[in-house]
Amino acid sequence: MNERVSDRRTSVIALGTLLVMLQVAGIAVVLILASQTVPPSYLRPFEIATIHRNELLLLSGNPSGIHYEIKAVDLQSGRERMSDYPVHLPWNGWVTDGKLLWLIGGGLVVEIDGERQTEYRPQRKLNAQICMPFLYEGSPAVIDNDGLYHLLVLNKGEWEDRGEVALPGVGRRWETDEHTREVRLVPLWKEPRSNSNPALEYHRVTSVGNTQHLFHIEGHLQIVSYREGLEFVTRDGEIASATSPSNVASDVTGWKMLDFGPGFLGFCRANDGILIANLLQPHMPIQFWEQTPPGSEKPFQVAMETAPTSWQTISLASTFDGKDVYFIEDRNLFSPRIRRYEQGELKEVDLPISTPITKWLHWTKRVLMQFAAIMFVGTILLVCGSMWLSRSQDSSYQFGHETASG
Repeated sequence: MNERVSDRRTSVIALGTLLVMLQVAGIAVVLILASQTVPPSYLRPFEIATIHRNELLLLSGNPSGIHYEIKAVDLQSGRERMSDYPVHLPWNGWVTDGKLLWLIGGGLVVEIDGERQTEYRPQRKLNAQICMPFLYEGSPAVIDNDGLYHLLVLNKGEWEDRGEVALPGVGRRWETDEHTREVRLVPLWKEPRSNSNPALEYHRVTSVGNTQHLFHIEGHLQIVSYREGLEFVTRDGEIASATSPSNVASDVTGWKMLDFGPGFLGFCRANDGILIANLLQPHMPIQFWEQTPPGSEKPFQVAMETAPTSWQTISLASTFDGKDVYFIEDRNLFSPRIRRYEQGELKEVDLPISTPITKWLHWTKRVLMQFAAIMFVGTILLVCGSMWLSRSQDSSYQFGHETASG
């Protein structure tokens, strides 16, 4: 009797040892495979967004600001992919005409037509990123500052200089004329500023058809000036810098002050006009400004307000024709919140874009489920094997007992 129990115990121990070894081997395989799919350990908030060929493109980078990548999200199916679009630093932005996409760096332009990518290395290098790319006569364009504001248009892979553009420049302020009560910009020579810094200004231009809408933002004061249409400077052999009084010809004609406050966030095309998102102060509602009809006293009016969520970056993105406009809030730890703007309303869009946190959660869940499956199968095999061994040894003992008694 004791010998039979000892044999059964030995068999169960041997079976258990074998199954434990198989479980350890299975867990090792899971760990090896899982280590090859570990999500990045750093957060990748997106910087800016655009829409190209029915995909929402999100440019994101790690906290060091060195490595950037572009994620593409299908606006219909929600399918996302890491694009192979190259990002070259210094990054000057991107622009699309609905069919082609141009990625523009300091010394490189990449043209994307479907899956085909063409690289251009213009001889002229861009000096300062004071203007995101826009379309001019159907081609990518930027406003460059080399002491003068020049309109540069990409033509056959080279930056073609189309002439000097009249812009306000930095260091000016708006004042009301005592006689006409009109608001106008005061040029530098009237009230010079010692702290004027060209690096504190930037421009945003968007095209609606053949019309360019210009925004000039003086960063340290958040003074936003606007005009419709480019105005070129004509000179008779004069040499002047962008910050000199001679470049203020358009300061008194065409430019209007936009009283947005300190939180100018961004703008995009909306149908045949412009939509602007603005945050007056932290913890205050986000305002949406729509362009007013021609002849209105003010160029923009508030269309709606919404309470901000926990966000790090806010972006407006629209299709090339401006028919679909999306408002994107990057919530950093969680999936970006995407809403469609439609005539003064925000409607939720169900696009569950993955983030590093959600990727880690899915990865951990998958690994734990694999662990649980291995342990479950091993336990079932151990129990079934023990029962089978017990029954087989009992049957053998009963058979031997009956034989002896016969």
